[in-house]
Amino acid sequence: MESEHKKVQVYQDEPHNTLAIISLVAGVAAWVIIPILGAIVGVICGHLARGQLLERPHETSSIMALLGLILSYVQLVCVTLLIGFVVWFGWALIQGVT
Repeated sequence: MESEHKKVQVYQDEPHNTLAIISLVAGVAAWVIIPILGAIVGVICGHLARGQLLERPHETSSIMALLGLILSYVQLVCVTLLIGFVVWFGWALIQGVT
């Protein structure tokens, strides 16, 4: 009778960068809960995380930092355009040009 040895593979989680996770969560929160503050936190933490990931190649989560940056920058652009439109429209109403 042959004894069968099962090979068990143990996967170790690679360390994740905390700032990248914060950047992604803040980027999502910028669209759902706190628009401007979430976007600012997402941009700052995303850039810090990308800098840390260059120095620490053993950490993963580069995609999380990049997604956090993209979500945050797009949110800031949308908010800036919205504020610009509101100011322009308000100025046009004050001037009487509609």
